[in-house]
Amino acid sequence: VVSGIFDYSDYNETDEVFIAVSADENKKKSLVDVITNKVKTSDDSSIDTITLTTEDNSCTLTFAYDGTLDKNIRYVGSNPCNYVELGKYKTDMYSLSNRETPTDSDSSLKVELYDLATCEVKKDSYWKYCIKQHSAGESVLYRIIGVMNNVKSSDGSSQAKAKLVLNDSFGQYSYDIMNQDSNNWNETQLKDNLNGDFLNNNLNENKSWSYGSNTNIFDYHNVFDSESIDLVDTVEWNIGAAEYGLSSFDLFYQAERSDTHSYNHNSTPTTWTGKIGLIYPSDFIGSHAGTETVSRSSCLTNTSWQSVDDCKISWMNFSNYYTSLTMTPYKGSGSSHYDVDCSSGTCRFGTSNSTGNIYPSLYLKSNVKVLSGVGSITDPYKLGI
Repeated sequence: VVSGIFDYSDYNETDEVFIAVSADENKKKSLVDVITNKVKTSDDSSIDTITLTTEDNSCTLTFAYDGTLDKNIRYVGSNPCNYVELGKYKTDMYSLSNRETPTDSDSSLKVELYDLATCEVKKDSYWKYCIKQHSAGESVLYRIIGVMNNVKSSDGSSQAKAKLVLNDSFGQYSYDIMNQDSNNWNETQLKDNLNGDFLNNNLNENKSWSYGSNTNIFDYHNVFDSESIDLVDTVEWNIGAAEYGLSSFDLFYQAERSDTHSYNHNSTPTTWTGKIGLIYPSDFIGSHAGTETVSRSSCLTNTSWQSVDDCKISWMNFSNYYTSLTMTPYKGSGSSHYDVDCSSGTCRFGTSNSTGNIYPSLYLKSNVKVLSGVGSITDPYKLGI
């Protein structure tokens, strides 16, 4: 008799019985293998939601293939078990609020995180309160967008890799800094800061830049340690430009991976190699699950995800009151890029060159292993090589 928690996803086709495998055994596998093994008996040509039994009832094991030739696996639904710990907060972290008791459903709480001393200095007549968001030693949480196939590493090899996004907004910043007329990621200083100071934990210098009337204070206290940085891979990111008015998953996915340039950037590459980027519009749409009454296919192939209530169920509906920037430029402009706007209760895509929430995204090295955890917010996956 074997005691403990079991994972019944390993199937012996010869004996036609399920073999009980200790959860500790799964923790010796790579994160990519842990995820792909959960759906290996599912039809990879279907984009319907796959729901499995979870070890933690606070979240759901809900996945879906995305219907592309890459056959990527994505976490879908309102709250899947896709939490990952990458580092810990080194001090208590606070956000500014205009209410002593803010709620998550309104705009009374700013997204930027500060230590208490910095937060107190930043108070003004409107933002009067410092609200504690995270305690020292608490996990810095990322969420797994999914397992992406055929991701090209800096050595030229293509492999399956887990793609992550920071659970909290990094803050509100403009897409570009020094060269305000560019929407190509290769030319933006936001790219430089995310892959420099943000990645290397060197953001306490209050670096700032301006775009029109907007001023960015780049002083987020990041917590990447050397062990966490070693898990992040250097990969080739796609930054093809998208036409105005796109809304379906397939059209965005194709545009992102195309050689299409944004206006007046014909000599600029449509790929970029580095560690930290942003989400794609297709990542956002692909996270929607659908329901029993509206299929996931309907949610992905037309504008239903923004107009039909059953298509709005997504863990990537990050913020109710601020736009979130993506990595995809708008083809018809040399300065505008796509963003996701959930400020009106429904989510839609827009194009702008203004500020918005920044959710850093990254790919893990293929050999990163799960050391412990089940992927819930209270027991996130803890990783190592």
